[in-house]
Amino acid sequence: GSLGSNLPSRVNKRLMAAFSRVPQRVVWAFPHDAPEETPANVLVLRWIPQNDLLGHNNTKLFITHCGANGQFEALYNAVPMIAMPLFGDQPYNALRAEYNGIGLQMNILEFTPDDLTKAIDRVIHGDYGRQIQRLSDIFRSRPLTPVQRSAYWIEHILEYGGDHLKSYALEMPWYEYLMLDILLFVLGIALIAVTLLACCLKSLCCGKK
Repeated sequence: GSLGSNLPSRVNKRLMAAFSRVPQRVVWAFPHDAPEETPANVLVLRWIPQNDLLGHNNTKLFITHCGANGQFEALYNAVPMIAMPLFGDQPYNALRAEYNGIGLQMNILEFTPDDLTKAIDRVIHGDYGRQIQRLSDIFRSRPLTPVQRSAYWIEHILEYGGDHLKSYALEMPWYEYLMLDILLFVLGIALIAVTLLACCLKSLCCGKK
C-alpha cells in the first residue's frame, strides 16, 4: 500500500530514518515525489504492483497499513508483516496477524526509528517467516484453484440452474429471518411467568394480613 501517503511529514521522516539504518533495500510506494533526504538503499515509487513485488523471492518483509487485500497478498506470497493500522478493518487485521505469529503491529503515530529498526530485524530473523510460510501452504492447499472453482460453478449453473443453491432465508418473512417471532414468544413466556410470580407474592402478602 501507499504507506505514509496521508500521514504527517514527521511520521514519514521517522520511516525514512528507520529505513536508512537497515542493511536491506527498501521499496516504498509513496504517491508523491521522493524526499530529498531519501537514503541510497530506499527506492521511492509512486505506484508498485504490490502482489508482484510480494511474490519476488527477495522480498523478506511487508510494512503495511494491513488492509484486507494487502494481508491476503502477503499471506499468499508468504511474506511476514509489520502492521501499522489506521482505521476500518486494519486494526483487527493487524491484531490477527500478530496473534497468528505472522507479523508485528506498531502504532504508526508513536513509533520511533529505533522501534521500527528493531521490529524489522525481529521479523526478518525471527520465526515469523516460517510461520507465514506454513499458513501460506495451508491457504494454497485447495482441491481447486479459484479459476477452476469459478469455472465449475458457472458450468454447474448453466446446466442445472441455480434455484437449488438459493438459501431458504430469501423466502422467509423478515420477522422470521430476524427471529422476532421466537423473541416475542420467549418474552411472552417470561412476561407470563413474572405475572404469575407477582400474583403469587401478592396473594401470600394479602393472606398474611
